[in-house]
Amino acid sequence: MADRPITVAITPDGFADAVKQSADGMAYFTEPCSEKITMPKLLDFLREPPNQHRSVSQNGNLGSGDAEAGAEAGELAPLRGDVPPDVSWATEALDRGPDAVNLWVRHLKTALKLP
Repeated sequence: MADRPITVAITPDGFADAVKQSADGMAYFTEPCSEKITMPKLLDFLREPPNQHRSVSQNGNLGSGDAEAGAEAGELAPLRGDVPPDVSWATEALDRGPDAVNLWVRHLKTALKLP
């Protein structure tokens, strides 16, 4: 993974894909700035103190859940062997496997929900 480029979301406040209010009072749906960086650079960003003026996260698709469909590999495909292919109780409850397997790596400052 060291030299493999991965796409990361960079925001000033931790809210990516979120509704934000502008100075004029209007609400807008915003998307983060996306950049391709290496895993070591992502880890450097994640180690920064949470008072920095940006937040970084990586929501990577490790591949589709359908092995018979070719299991399209994502940017984090080399990590696929370290991540379970499903959540067994969910697969049992829904009577089907996942459509995709994702891994979300985030900075402490990155929001998990809308404000």
